[in-house]
Amino acid sequence: AAAGYQRYQRLMHGVGAVDFDDLLLVVDQLFDQHETIRQQEAQRFDHVLVDEYQDTSGIQERIL
Repeated sequence: AAAGYQRYQRLMHGVGAVDFDDLLLVVDQLFDQHETIRQQEAQRFDHVLVDEYQDTSGIQERIL
């Protein structure tokens, strides 16, 4: 399974694509490494409504 996932990641990278999990990682790293960007994005919203919050992952919660 690991070899298949590595191949999948190489193919995605080769065409400049990301899947949902990769997108979460990119945003989490961006916010972690660039406080100014995180603050700018946080100021865009007064409130956030999350449907099905019980299904929110740890990384999704950090991004919120």
